[in-house]
Amino acid sequence: MMSSAASGFVLVQQVPPNIQPDARNAVRPAVNSVLQKFLQGEPKALGTVQIMIGVTVFLFGIVMLFNMIAVIKFSGIMFWAALIYISAGSIAVAADKNPNQCLVKASLAFNVISAIVAAIAVVLHSIDMIIITSEMHYRYYRENSNSYVSNMSGITGVMIVFSLLEFIISICLSVFACGATCCSTDSQVFTEISGPEAPFLPPPDSLSMLNRYSYIKHPSCSLNHF
Repeated sequence: MMSSAASGFVLVQQVPPNIQPDARNAVRPAVNSVLQKFLQGEPKALGTVQIMIGVTVFLFGIVMLFNMIAVIKFSGIMFWAALIYISAGSIAVAADKNPNQCLVKASLAFNVISAIVAAIAVVLHSIDMIIITSEMHYRYYRENSNSYVSNMSGITGVMIVFSLLEFIISICLSVFACGATCCSTDSQVFTEISGPEAPFLPPPDSLSMLNRYSYIKHPSCSLNHF
């Protein structure tokens, strides 16, 4: 603001400040609104759980490989199923960090396969549970048979629980991924990043008035009037 006194009047020049919006308050396009449906399923958290399940199943598979004679041992599902679980979880985590149609579709495919494999694993482990507790298998291991049956039954029960958990997680991620890929559109959602409040910007008409010179009557002149 600049002012100067002349002929009993004060000349006031008001210059509006050069207001620049804070860059942190700028509105920028965010992830495609359709991909937001996939992110609502928390793929990072569920993918991490899938990786942990895969590692655990693989380790238990090593134990079962040397201490068990059953269907699950000859099928080898505890190893290739673990690899599928880890792959599905890794792709889900990658899709959460960099959401795009390619990764979401890959996550959908791997989780569908993972759900099928987990269902097969549940069936095979259930069959093994029956075999372990059967009379034929009990007679095969006469020495320390009680401890063997209890140990192998416990491991098989844990594998069934992990397979069921993997099946549920894979189904959930498949549903969210299907909603993001099967209903894809070009719409975008815009998000505003919160930050410090931006200064008030007057309307354009007010700015044009501020750019003009305004004349204010000097107080001394008003005293002479009386």
